[in-house]
Amino acid sequence: PPGSALPTPCPGGRFGTEAGRELVASCKLCAAGKYNNGVVPAASCSSCPLGFWQASPARSFCYFCLPGQYADEEGLLACKSCARGQFAGTPAVQTRGPITCAGCEAGRYAEQTGSTMCLNCPLGKFGPSSGLQICPQCPVGKLTDNEGSTACRTCTESGFAPNDAQTTCI
Repeated sequence: PPGSALPTPCPGGRFGTEAGRELVASCKLCAAGKYNNGVVPAASCSSCPLGFWQASPARSFCYFCLPGQYADEEGLLACKSCARGQFAGTPAVQTRGPITCAGCEAGRYAEQTGSTMCLNCPLGKFGPSSGLQICPQCPVGKLTDNEGSTACRTCTESGFAPNDAQTTCI
């Protein structure tokens, strides 16, 4: 209120706490990557927390990072995309966006950046380790029976696999 000793909160996206403040124009704008909800008087704006971003100045909120992206630092202007071989899905309860990406487990891969999930290695290919961008083909004489295999198997005595990436013994 005018003339009071208590500062009047600036509206969302702005900050300032001078006593007796009554003009919104005297409030300062929050920078991009920061916010102020305008509920209580604030001497500064807060950085967007982990898992959030804000590209515009003068905002009262920050955005969640979408699946396939993450924010591992406070005050980001944009989320980072997960690297190939990694993913970030949607949490069961969304209280914030992803703060890291996880590597695909053995037998799975993520070929693109910004993946939201990993895919099973297809028949004839295998995933021997975690964090794969592609699945290598089984060599001649070996095959896989299932998608998501972590190793190739050798054909039995009654059959052989004359080509690489074989899915059945001949």
